[in-house]
Amino acid sequence: MKKEDFILKRFFFTAINKSIEEQDIILSDAVKFYLLNIFLSENKHIPDYYETFAEIYLDAIGESDKRRKISLFKTIGDLSLIKTGIFPSRTYGTIRDTYYKDLGAMSYGEVFSYSKNALFGDLSINYDTCVDAIHGVMIAPFDGNLLSLLEFYKKTESKAAKLKLIKLGYIDMNRVSE
Repeated sequence: MKKEDFILKRFFFTAINKSIEEQDIILSDAVKFYLLNIFLSENKHIPDYYETFAEIYLDAIGESDKRRKISLFKTIGDLSLIKTGIFPSRTYGTIRDTYYKDLGAMSYGEVFSYSKNALFGDLSINYDTCVDAIHGVMIAPFDGNLLSLLEFYKKTESKAAKLKLIKLGYIDMNRVSE
């Protein structure tokens, strides 16, 4: 492993752990390492032969080969996690992030049901918590930049951003409803 790769892995793993600790959330070590690999992945886009998540989903449900079915559902889960965690927005065109979150959680659940790999069951059950952990990493550079943090919160309604705004005293805890 190149020294640069090691430094990058260590940076993101430390950032993920810090995010998890600051938000007082619990994720297994396997899920933490999976999130690390999501950050380091070069496949952060829909494969060229598809135009939408729906096309991948339709292929996945119609696929008879178990390995290919698992791969397609895993792709949907990973891309949904990237979309909602790393590149979030409340809406994308007319599609809200909740669509991607639901699709991602369901897809990881399908991977678990076909592969019996507990990691994917964990990802499915804890999908929103994984997004929160990723958001905590994404807002780390906003330290001292209240406007960017507030913009991120308004755009995503991120729990991580909300907690940071509360800690900074920008949001009054007495007026916050969960």
